[in-house]
Amino acid sequence: MSQYVLNQDQEGVQVASNLGWSDFCDWVKDLDQEDYPSLHHLVEYGYDNDPEDLRDDIEDALEEHAPDPDVASTAEGLVDFLDTQLDAEIIIISNGMTGGE
Repeated sequence: MSQYVLNQDQEGVQVASNLGWSDFCDWVKDLDQEDYPSLHHLVEYGYDNDPEDLRDDIEDALEEHAPDPDVASTAEGLVDFLDTQLDAEIIIISNGMTGGE
């Protein structure tokens, strides 16, 4: 299975495999929550309401705490998506399944 990043209209892209997302989450959990609040919120709750802050958190974390290449690829994929979604109301991480599936 894969993990997807979506906006409120359920428009989105694949961002990682399950293993890739797990590795990304492990990297985020090692970051200071006070320094990267939107990023921690996304990982903990599966959504964030401020795409611009989230993008900034990811870019700052990449610069200040460089992860391995696979995690960096996931982070960069999120940034690419967020660059097109700065006016979105919500950003959601999903495995692509809906309640009816």
